[in-house]
Amino acid sequence: MTPLLSVDKLTKRFGGLVAVGDLDFTVEEGQIVALIGPNGAGKTTVFNMLTGLTDISSGTAQFAGEPLRGQPSFRIAKLGIGRTFQNIRLFGRMTVLDNVMVGFHCRTSAGLFGALLKTGKARREQAKSRDRALELLAMFGLESIKDEYSCNLPYGQQRGLEIVRALATEPRLLLLDEPAAGLNIAETATLMGLIARIRRDFCRTVLLIEHDMKLVMNISDKVIVLDHGLKIADGDPATIKADTKVIEAYLGTGFRKSHA
Repeated sequence: MTPLLSVDKLTKRFGGLVAVGDLDFTVEEGQIVALIGPNGAGKTTVFNMLTGLTDISSGTAQFAGEPLRGQPSFRIAKLGIGRTFQNIRLFGRMTVLDNVMVGFHCRTSAGLFGALLKTGKARREQAKSRDRALELLAMFGLESIKDEYSCNLPYGQQRGLEIVRALATEPRLLLLDEPAAGLNIAETATLMGLIARIRRDFCRTVLLIEHDMKLVMNISDKVIVLDHGLKIADGDPATIKADTKVIEAYLGTGFRKSHA
């Protein structure tokens, strides 16, 4: 079966610096795959190349058979790749409901002038987006705060809202950039359940960057490890935990002892 995402010799150069070099990996439909490594390993650069925020210097990336190189971000979103960011990028002075409705805009067709002129088609699409946004908020326990400004939410709820907004783009592949960053133990446990539910109930494929190794090892089908822009390991969690190169570069000997 053809992978949903296929990356071949993906490379990003910033002048003489190779941020990501000759990276190969695949993501199968329905998998949860983690991309891990030390700070500066090139993980977010990979996400930025896959979503059109950073040009690909060389190599290829294909999503559902479509080449991603040279595609603008809005086109990649329409193809079915959604994402969150390491630093939360909600619209702080918009309500929770409006933030989610923004996610549906890449699936509407009325256009800017239709929205400005409030045509019948635009009004119908707006009503449909509102209903679907309310459904998503209810499914993730956020409907009661739909009228709150997102800037007033606790950090954990902001993280959850950003994931719900990304789901509103109706992605086949959801990229999560450090979703557990800044969360406490209870919030991280809730996040693990949320990611598992996204795969189970929404049939979505997930590729995530994460430093919380308990989350990574408990939820991932496959783990890809980068160090200084190069892939040093690729396998299931048990294989990665036992890999000497990974332990030396990232996990540390204490990790092996605590997970023995």
